[in-house]
Amino acid sequence: MATLQNRAGRFVAPSVAFTAVASQTVTADNHFEAALLVDPQQAEAYPIVELTYLLLYERYANPAKAEVLKQYIRWALQDGAKLAEELGYVPLPDKVVGQVLQMIQAIP
Repeated sequence: MATLQNRAGRFVAPSVAFTAVASQTVTADNHFEAALLVDPQQAEAYPIVELTYLLLYERYANPAKAEVLKQYIRWALQDGAKLAEELGYVPLPDKVVGQVLQMIQAIP
């Protein structure tokens, strides 16, 4: 694992804590086409952090499958997020979770 110098000049190792600080700075448009976590300014932030993406259709031919998919995404973002750290991930910030939950509601 690489200890890197961040924008504040501090050398930080990748960790859940330093990555979580960086993830709080994410900015995204309504469809996450331009979600950015570019070298955050916080002294506690790891400088290289990226989101993991899901690619979804706007409409599914089978509404039952669409509903199961939406239920899985809700679980992953809410209850499943409790498992993130032990799997080496950082839970998404609340604002991102809210955006994703809102987006999946639009899938019929």
